[in-house]
Amino acid sequence: MNTDFSMDENGTPELWEHIQQLDIYDSHEHLDCNREIYRARKQCILDEILCSYVQHDLISAGMNRQDLHIATSDCGLQEKWQHIAPYWERMHATVYGQMAQIGCREILGTEFTAGALQSLNDRYLELLQDDFFEETLQRRSKIKLALIDRYIPLVENSTPLNALDKEERIEPFFNCVYRMDLFIMPRDWRDIFYVESVFDISINSLDNWCTACELALKSAKKKGAVAVKTALAYNRSLNYPLVARADAEREFQEILRTKKDVNWERLSFSVGESFQNYMMHELLHLLEEISLPIQFHTGLQAGNGNNLSNSNPLFLSELFTLYPDVKFILLHMSFPFQQEAAALVKMFPNVYMDLSWVHIISPDAAVRGMKEYIHVIPKNKITAFGGDLNSILCIHGHQKMARRNVYLALSQKITDRDLISNVQEIYSL
Repeated sequence: MNTDFSMDENGTPELWEHIQQLDIYDSHEHLDCNREIYRARKQCILDEILCSYVQHDLISAGMNRQDLHIATSDCGLQEKWQHIAPYWERMHATVYGQMAQIGCREILGTEFTAGALQSLNDRYLELLQDDFFEETLQRRSKIKLALIDRYIPLVENSTPLNALDKEERIEPFFNCVYRMDLFIMPRDWRDIFYVESVFDISINSLDNWCTACELALKSAKKKGAVAVKTALAYNRSLNYPLVARADAEREFQEILRTKKDVNWERLSFSVGESFQNYMMHELLHLLEEISLPIQFHTGLQAGNGNNLSNSNPLFLSELFTLYPDVKFILLHMSFPFQQEAAALVKMFPNVYMDLSWVHIISPDAAVRGMKEYIHVIPKNKITAFGGDLNSILCIHGHQKMARRNVYLALSQKITDRDLISNVQEIYSL
């Protein structure tokens, strides 16, 4: 893979320099949006670059779960590296590996090698003592604003909760996207108890649950959320047919009847699909009322195994038709369903294409997609970058790759304003 991030001989120096200077409105990140929490969770350089995607490539290269558990534990730098090194050698040339190396080289000034590990670590810890968000994201990466999908696991294997509910202080150059999966697919009685406590409501019926969903949305918008998100393509199909309310109520009552003493009863449960489908439509009705867009995870699921067919964006066509006043954002270019996604974005005025993550999944697919989209999709419906990461160094490496991909794909018919304004327009920033 070409990691020389300089102008292509077939391009123009004016376009290359133009793209390098553009500010980015970043549509999708998973960062801890409070710098003190970020510092506490990143104890060394390996904690920083071992973001989830790098972990997935290490596992793909043969790393077992026990080695990964040790590498992500609180052990020392050298012990971590002993468990990582054999597999890093196999995957460092992948896009995920290159992303991490670019971040180290450009932000810390040193190549990522075993011999330089201690020096890199010292420089990284020094970086964290300063205003690292401003230095890395704003000044070096030219990210003007980032949308944060920041969620917090309530308990192990439970539905993640939102940073806005936890009242965390959020840095001023982040805006939050509110994850709504808990209301569509709760998985544990502690999820329900949490909703009861946060929104001061007793959950005894589907009506109560729908009221809590409405309270959560309105509270999130009041606190600054600019969109909501669902990532349930990791857990089920994106097909959400209309269902009778009575069927959803019956399935929810089956869960409510199992309520027992949480100190000794099994807490997990599985809600039926009728309930899930009903709640998705309830959510979309509410989004129409309060004018918030919704991001859908579509396409490739992160990790090392899933049912890819669940995440085909074609399943969402009925929702696009039923809710014409809701803006739907198809995250990750729906890769590898990018042509299906392009057809949907072209067809429906309320559907938008988002290229978060895809630049480090497949740079070639990102470039091919953008070249095609210029001729297929109105230019106001494409957002070109979202890091989709929990690492400031990896975000820097990712945006460098994305700028090169945009350069390779675009002609000078697309202006700087076209490139940066779409996130502002779609999310009403």
